[in-house]
Amino acid sequence: MRAWHRTIVVYFAILGLPFIAWAARMPEVRTLLGVSTSQLGLIIIVGALGAIFSLTQSGRISARFGTRRTMTIGWMLLPLGGLLQLTLAYSHQPIGYAVAGLVTGVGMGFVDSSINVDGSALEQAEGKSLLPRMHASFSLGALAAAGLGAAAISLGIDLFWQMLALIIIQLVTSFWLLRHIPAGTGRETSHADAPKQRGSSRAIYREPLVIMLGVGILGMTIAEGAANDWLALSVVDDFKESPTYAGIAFAIFNAAMTVTRFFGGKLADAWGRRRTLEVTGLAGVAGLLLVILTNNIYAAWVGSALWGVGVAMAFPLFLSAAGEGENAARRVAAVGSFGYIAFLVAPPALGYLGQTWGLTHMFWILVALLLVSVLFSRAAGSRSVES
Repeated sequence: MRAWHRTIVVYFAILGLPFIAWAARMPEVRTLLGVSTSQLGLIIIVGALGAIFSLTQSGRISARFGTRRTMTIGWMLLPLGGLLQLTLAYSHQPIGYAVAGLVTGVGMGFVDSSINVDGSALEQAEGKSLLPRMHASFSLGALAAAGLGAAAISLGIDLFWQMLALIIIQLVTSFWLLRHIPAGTGRETSHADAPKQRGSSRAIYREPLVIMLGVGILGMTIAEGAANDWLALSVVDDFKESPTYAGIAFAIFNAAMTVTRFFGGKLADAWGRRRTLEVTGLAGVAGLLLVILTNNIYAAWVGSALWGVGVAMAFPLFLSAAGEGENAARRVAAVGSFGYIAFLVAPPALGYLGQTWGLTHMFWILVALLLVSVLFSRAAGSRSVES
């Protein structure tokens, strides 16, 4: 049990390692591919579509074969796609790079869904909330990857060798630890009868609980994605502050998310998932109001911290609720797909509204979405995992 738990924590940490390192050096990738910023955005969307596709399929695969098989597929596709992206970037092939990104996205979706199913299964086995710290591990891995990318730039390390090293680390670590994953996690005990008993894979999206959990995770995930895309820019455009101050606001947001996830499991055990999501969600609303209604950078920094608190627990707690009971793999994959769709669809739409209304005025939409998520938090259950 301990080895399984530690393996899932490590998997969360290494999942985004090459991806975030790519993002840290995206200007170099753009130059290698010879594309504009808007064209690069379209290329990135192709990878997100791959992740959404695999999320919609991973529940079915895990239900039949178990999450270990799903992880194996994902951990094979991730380095394959990464190596293809690396080769095609240096070959100046943007279309090929986009196709390789699709492969990487599919692999990431398979791994992401299955490790969340295992995390939820561990919660049930150990009787306490574990997914928040597991997602904190992902955040720490992302911060480390971003730091490695920045360090590589400052040391003059070529992008090719940096990415090759990270891809190899991810490949070796993932398959070395795979033996600690139980073979039957997520598998439906009577899969042959599953279509008759539970309906098709698409029917899972019509279940009221899945819809409520999906709406809850959708609102908070859009608010998280909006901070990633528009928080720093709003500090420059609307607060008229320097990029340095904008970077501080973004760093505060990410630090608050990481800290909240690290300690949020104990809150969820003490208060229950519903109360934790309600309290943190309302803190996020307060933070957004500080950003919207004040014209003071220090208030905006406090608001950024509360904004990070407000969205930090969405993925771990809504997915934890989805993973309870029968059909866990399908439910987790379905609810998780709501979050990925939010990351894909929301940024361009919010950017258009921000350009028309102004970014801080656009943030009123995020206030409304967080309040909707707070309302739908009741679907996550009012009791703690222990109870």
